[in-house]
Amino acid sequence: MVRNCPRFYTMANLVIDHCRFIGSDLEADNCTLVVKNSTFENSVNGHPVGFGGAASLNKVTGVFDHCSFIKNSAYRSGDWNGGSGGAMWVRNSTITLIDPEIRGNKACTGGGLCVIDSTVMVYGGNITDNRAVEVDIPTAKFGGNASAIDIIGNSKAALVGTFAADNHRDHGPSITANSGLCIIGSKVEL
Repeated sequence: MVRNCPRFYTMANLVIDHCRFIGSDLEADNCTLVVKNSTFENSVNGHPVGFGGAASLNKVTGVFDHCSFIKNSAYRSGDWNGGSGGAMWVRNSTITLIDPEIRGNKACTGGGLCVIDSTVMVYGGNITDNRAVEVDIPTAKFGGNASAIDIIGNSKAALVGTFAADNHRDHGPSITANSGLCIIGSKVEL
């Protein structure tokens, strides 16, 4: 079990296998990462505006093979509650998820995944029961969209043979104009 996980910066070829991240998030920047057969559960990103409840990835080339992301949150209550990517926040990265279980995660946008200027490929697995929570900020309401996946900037995402349904969706998915989502052989109700 991993608690108080360190941040990984500019490390080459980091491999994590058969680990349980319980109440601890993984933060990686500018590295190559392979995570296999691991569980990320009950993590809450500690920043006032959280980025990635279980994993925050920036400039990472990575593979998550048979990993579970269950009941994580990038959402906090308080004076300013927000956050993106309840399970995973991906920025400027190329990430492949193989048979993931992304279930019961919560954020202001991208309850399951938030993808920014990145490429994310999901092969198989389930993206279910994730939630995007609308919050009040001093001048307006914010968020509450993209319960399963939020695709922002110049991003490309693909769901291949993936079950992505039964997410709490008040406002549907969010895909910006310069981004794209490819769906192949999947059941998708975003």
